[in-house]
Amino acid sequence: MVFKYGEVIDEPTDVAKYWRDDLVTFVLGEATSFNWALMEANLHFRKMGIYVTNISCASYGLFKGNLAVYCKVFRNSDEAVRAIQITSRHRFQHGAPIHVGNPAALGIKDLSKPDKMPPSGEIPKPLERGEVALFWPCFATVRAILLNANLSLAIVDYPASYLVTDKLSEELVVM
Repeated sequence: MVFKYGEVIDEPTDVAKYWRDDLVTFVLGEATSFNWALMEANLHFRKMGIYVTNISCASYGLFKGNLAVYCKVFRNSDEAVRAIQITSRHRFQHGAPIHVGNPAALGIKDLSKPDKMPPSGEIPKPLERGEVALFWPCFATVRAILLNANLSLAIVDYPASYLVTDKLSEELVVM
């Protein structure tokens, strides 16, 4: 998606016509990129969506905003601990969660009301007894900060589209 001064101007499949030598590119992990590993370990989780927290990111000039997180809810503390162990080996694909447990500690009042629904379209529901919420930092943070900076040009990924590489997810695991 191509933005000028915070407004979408194009959604091309090729950004070559917008590219300039003075632009910078970076790739961030995505909280669904290790779902295969969680499922392979037979862990069951619900995708809750994206929430803007009360945690301010370090600002730099025009770039400022709060951290956004993606939440997955696990059936019990044993599965949550196992999910932390597994995802901590996926540092190139997002790594371990930044918060475990009480959403209110992040300024999230109601898990059933995310700021952005999960791509699956699942309707989030409140935590059930024994369930544990895990929170990973989300690319929505960067997107919001870029758009709030009101830049003359910003090129960002299209929601729910991913980088394609010649590496399998399994090859990016750190042991």
